[in-house]
Amino acid sequence: MTAGNLGGWLDGERERLRWIDFSAYAKRVFAADSGAWLTDANVFVGGVAQAQGVIGTEVLSLDIIAPYLAMLEPDADAPADAIQALFELEAPAQFCHDTIDALAHSFAANIDIVLKLRSPSDLLRAAGFVGEPSFDDLDDIAIALSNRLRALAEKPVSGIVITTTSPFSADESEALESVVSAARHYDWRVCVSFEGDSEPDGGDAALDGDANLYPQAAFAALAPAGGAGGGLGDHFWRDDAALAAPGRVLMYGEIPADAEPEFVVARATAIAAN
Repeated sequence: MTAGNLGGWLDGERERLRWIDFSAYAKRVFAADSGAWLTDANVFVGGVAQAQGVIGTEVLSLDIIAPYLAMLEPDADAPADAIQALFELEAPAQFCHDTIDALAHSFAANIDIVLKLRSPSDLLRAAGFVGEPSFDDLDDIAIALSNRLRALAEKPVSGIVITTTSPFSADESEALESVVSAARHYDWRVCVSFEGDSEPDGGDAALDGDANLYPQAAFAALAPAGGAGGGLGDHFWRDDAALAAPGRVLMYGEIPADAEPEFVVARATAIAAN
């Protein structure tokens, strides 16, 4: 069972939605930069719970790739193999299972849990790849991501968000069809977050997704893009400019790890009141 917040906004049943990614900030402020942040579910969930009490997001991003990447040993000669081998590790998989169960027990009635993935091209670069990846490499990584989703099929999850630092190539869009299909099979919503874009681009995301997200875009830039979300990028958490969100809006972004707690509280209060 899920809260239905994300689906309600996407289906036009509600005007506003708060989706704030605060994992890096919570690690620093509420978990004292614990080295067990991505290995001990109790440490992670405790920090997230404290942060949620302050920030009040209605959609909670859970990065199910970060626990694996923390154990990555880049291999420029075989980056795709390195990523695939990484996803076979048991400890990160168990951490994800335990974390989702604990978060769902505490928050599922009020907050949607969305699984955060990295794009295949970003994962290949993290593993040491240089240049333009082939379709086969992208497809191999996408299939590995799909398998990670299938392993979590029974969890009370509302959707996935695929983050990317660059626009998808035609090959990457095609490769990601397996990820989108897996999510659709479980009735999960599909979003794409363009981490590096300051405003929507009409050519973004040739995917069968529900919403494109632009965390670094200003609210004014989102209106022409229809169902896009954003407005809560780095600038929002460092600048005390007035919050001027349009009528129907998905307020989306990530709190920087080094943001000042007092300012974060003030910004979160402004969002909740808007």
